[in-house]
Amino acid sequence: MNYTHPHNYIFNPSPSGQSNRVFLLLHGTGGDENDLIPIASQLDPDAAVLGVRGNVVENGMPRFFRRLSEGVFDEADIVQRANELASFLKEVSESYDFSLRDIIAIGYSNGANIATALHFQNPGLISKSIHFRPMTPLEPETPPNLTDIQVFLSFGAFDQLMPRGEENRLSQMYADYGASITKNVEPTGHQLAQNDLHAAAKWLNSIG
Repeated sequence: MNYTHPHNYIFNPSPSGQSNRVFLLLHGTGGDENDLIPIASQLDPDAAVLGVRGNVVENGMPRFFRRLSEGVFDEADIVQRANELASFLKEVSESYDFSLRDIIAIGYSNGANIATALHFQNPGLISKSIHFRPMTPLEPETPPNLTDIQVFLSFGAFDQLMPRGEENRLSQMYADYGASITKNVEPTGHQLAQNDLHAAAKWLNSIG
């Protein structure tokens, strides 16, 4: 199918056809559209899956936006890439006949950051998201209205890639913009732990 801003992607419909959930899977640096499928299967094996690969390549590794150095993001590129991804999601939802309101983004690291950028740049496009090991990707020029947004943020207490205070900074930004947030902190580093998934599953059950 032809899209205005194409991405490599996979779409797997709900196995039973009974679930309206569509998991938008957003990988970390060096991953691809298949990386988070096992996580999606643990969280809800009956949900449809839309796995997307980032369009930026850094040293041979796919990403969703450029960075200037480790932990220093190119905010202009983030805005562009978030808007391109938003356009792609609108078009692919029409192609596969699902509602944007049924999307639950699941992002890890770089993928979690582009999910946040989607919220900040296109408020209301995606109403629910799970962010594993996120950082703040940019400061919005205009504070977005996120009063209808539900967000699960899962941090590693010993994450060496996360600047000091980042956990509170990002959580506070979401709260200031009106989002309903659930913050989870695991005693681990940047890698995911099984408890991250248990906490995310509990959050999913709580929002219906």
